[in-house]
Amino acid sequence: MTEQTTGITAGEVANAATTAMLAQIDLLTSTANDTTRAALQGLRALVISNAEAIITASNGMIDGENALHDRLSAAYLELEGERAQHNELKIQCSRLIAARRQDEDKVRKIESASAQVATQRDAYKRDADEWHRAKPEMKKLRERLKRLEEAGAKREAENNELRMKLQRTESLLMRAARGVVQAKGAIQSSQQRMLLEGLEVEHTIEVKGVYYYIYRRPCAVADTFKPTDEQIVSRDHMYAFRVETSAGYHWDAIPLLDGDVGIVKHKAMPAPVKKYLIEQYKKEALFDFDKAMLRSEALGNDLGELNKVMAELDGIDHSLTPLKVADSLKQTRARKLKMGVGRKAA
Repeated sequence: MTEQTTGITAGEVANAATTAMLAQIDLLTSTANDTTRAALQGLRALVISNAEAIITASNGMIDGENALHDRLSAAYLELEGERAQHNELKIQCSRLIAARRQDEDKVRKIESASAQVATQRDAYKRDADEWHRAKPEMKKLRERLKRLEEAGAKREAENNELRMKLQRTESLLMRAARGVVQAKGAIQSSQQRMLLEGLEVEHTIEVKGVYYYIYRRPCAVADTFKPTDEQIVSRDHMYAFRVETSAGYHWDAIPLLDGDVGIVKHKAMPAPVKKYLIEQYKKEALFDFDKAMLRSEALGNDLGELNKVMAELDGIDHSLTPLKVADSLKQTRARKLKMGVGRKAA
C-alpha cells in the first residue's frame, strides 16, 4: 500500500540504504586496520547480498502486484463488458417485454374478434336453421296470402258493386228527399190556401151598428209583416188576426213586440175590437191547427188528412237529413276542388 501510495518501491529503498551503508563501510575500511577491514569487507558483502535479496524479493512482489493488477484490470474490463452487456440485455428485455405486451394485446383482440366471429357464426347458423325450419311455413303463408289476395280482390269487386248500388240508392233517395221537400211545400201551400180560403169567422163584435168579423190566420209574423213607424213586430207569434167589417173595409192586426196591436190602414180600430185582439195575442202565440174553424166538415177532414201526411213527410225528411248533409258536403268539396283547379289553371 505504501509503495503504491508514495510511488517508491521496497527495492529502491533498500538500494538507497545499501549505497549509504556501503559508503560508510568503505569509509571505515579505509581507516581501519587489517582485522577490522576484513570484518568490514565481510559486512559489506553481507549488506550487498541482503540488499540484493531484498531487491529481488521486492521485484517479485512488484511482479506479483503487477500481475494481480493486470488480473484486476482484466476483471474490471470484463465486469464493465458484462455490465454493458447486462444493460444491453436489460434494454432488450424491456423491449421484449413491451413487444410481448403488445403481442398479448393483439392476441386478446384477435381472441375477442374470434369470439365475436364465432358468436355471429353461431347466430347465422341458428338463423339459417330457423329459416330452414320456417321455410315450409313461409310457403304456407305465401299460399294463404295468395288466397287472401284473391278473396280481397273478390271482396273489392263485391264492394265496388255494392258501392254502385249504394250510389244508385243514394241517388234515388236524394230524388225522394227532393220529392219530400216538394211535397211538403205543396202541402204547406195547400194548407195555407185552405186555411185562408176556408176559415170560418172566429168571433164577431158589433160596434155602433157595424159588425167586425175576426179571422185567425196562420203565418210567421216576423217574416210576413215588416215593421212600420218604428214599431217592431213580435217574433213569437205564428198567426195574425184579420178583421173584416160589414162596412166593406178591413184590417190586418199585427201583434207588436211591446204587446200592442199594429194595423196597416190609418182608419182607427174600435177599442172593443182592439181589446179583444190584445187579449187573444196574450193568451197564446202559436197557431193550433186542430182548433182551426173551417167553413165545412169536409174541408176540416181534408185539412186533418194533410196534417197527417205532413207529419209523415216530416219523419221521412228527418230520416233523410244525414243523406242530405252528406250530399251537401260532397257538393261543397266538389266546388272547392273546382275552385282549386281554376286557381291552378290561372
